[in-house]
Amino acid sequence: MSPLGLVSAAPTAAERELSETADNELRGPDENLHVADESRGSLRTLNILDLPDELLLGIFELVEGPDFDSPLRRSRCFRTDDAFPISKQDIKNARLVCRRFCDISSQLLVRFVRVDLNELSLARLDEIARHPIISKGVRLVKIILHFYNRQFEHRNAFIAYHADMVEEHVPLIKTFRAWKHGLSDQVVASMSAERKALADDLHWLIDADPHDDGAWTEDKHACRLRVEQIHREYLGLRAAQQSLVRSGKFSQVLGSAIARMPGARRLGFADVGYTIQKVHRLSEPGTELWSGLRHVMLQPMGCDEVARHGLELPDYGCIAGMIDAVRSAGGFLNGTHIYLTQPGSLVLAPDMREAFSSGLRQLKEFSFECVNIPDEPDADEVSQFLAAFDIDLSKLALLLERLPESMVHLALEDVSLRAGTWKDALDALRAKKSIRKELSRPHAAECDNMSSEDYQRIFSRAEQNPYVSKAELYIRNSIFQTHNPLQLLEDRLAIEAGE
Repeated sequence: MSPLGLVSAAPTAAERELSETADNELRGPDENLHVADESRGSLRTLNILDLPDELLLGIFELVEGPDFDSPLRRSRCFRTDDAFPISKQDIKNARLVCRRFCDISSQLLVRFVRVDLNELSLARLDEIARHPIISKGVRLVKIILHFYNRQFEHRNAFIAYHADMVEEHVPLIKTFRAWKHGLSDQVVASMSAERKALADDLHWLIDADPHDDGAWTEDKHACRLRVEQIHREYLGLRAAQQSLVRSGKFSQVLGSAIARMPGARRLGFADVGYTIQKVHRLSEPGTELWSGLRHVMLQPMGCDEVARHGLELPDYGCIAGMIDAVRSAGGFLNGTHIYLTQPGSLVLAPDMREAFSSGLRQLKEFSFECVNIPDEPDADEVSQFLAAFDIDLSKLALLLERLPESMVHLALEDVSLRAGTWKDALDALRAKKSIRKELSRPHAAECDNMSSEDYQRIFSRAEQNPYVSKAELYIRNSIFQTHNPLQLLEDRLAIEAGE
């Protein structure tokens, strides 16, 4: 019997040969393997969601059992309330399984939440955090540090910036849009001319005499009214953002949201801009020009845009307040990652400095990256300057003793040991078993009197194992290096001296 309850006989030799011939013909030569894909052209791949309801219903009717209209089932229905209770249970089980799959997979719908500094984005985060299922899947919350610029409170500065931006991106329309949308040269030329004329009108508004009635055509007057309306909206958005951040509401809602999401253990900050999205909005075919420009002009700015145009850099003091708010709300962070394109203002008041420090003590990972730090004459000498510092064994032991339990990684590079021996230092590092340790290029103590061959053998990462040296294997409690390599060297040299 087959699994479906049907009688099946073994195929004859002739039937097997016929089946193999049919399979080979279906496979065909290599160039025919994708005939189905080629015949369907650019159609997407079909899946179970594309099946008609009638076919899916038929599948579940097979699960249910014999046809409900069959004589056997009709007769049983007259004699009992439920002709096939077992089949009915199978349908219930199928529904429960699908519901369970839906609930569990829903936890993977939102793994990362991007939060902008505005009420709408903050409300979305709060809604996600309050959802009983989706909130369980969030792992990272990323704050986008885009601010409305203070210098744009002056209307002429606001107009000049966007006039320059429109003018700078006219050449991109000729290349990007012609390639992406296959527009004709005539359409691209028309779009470019329209935007160039708009840039000229915006530049004209900056120096125009409001009392010279003869210069104000109907188009220029309409342009001024539109710009003034957009500028008023911009000022309102800037005031709302300032109130949201300075009042502490943003930090408070952020902290409460992270505390409610059990898996949200990473908090990130980034100020990178999205200029290319603004270009797309301005040069999208079919988009009414003023509608696209209004959208662009009402966007906050990333710090890379601010610095590129010589505008005032933002104040990043809010970062400390947000991290402290998470701690105060009972949230637990494993990692905090800060990525800035410009340093901006990072000076913290003494009370905020202490709060910021408290919020970082529980972290296992902390990264801070600032891409465009201004070059200083002595910047290249910082490494050599730091390498001149040294430490004695007692201070190293104290450092290891006071490392918090949340610390998972300790790297010592180019460290000079002023007092004590590296042999004892390796033993002290080995005793700290809760963290991953790295040691590279140690100086002073035994290292000064050691041959280069012995130094390379103990502290260099060998070709056969380029990721870890013998000293690192020892301090990591590896089974491949159970003895202190410096003690072994000391014993060998003593034996050689005795001989």
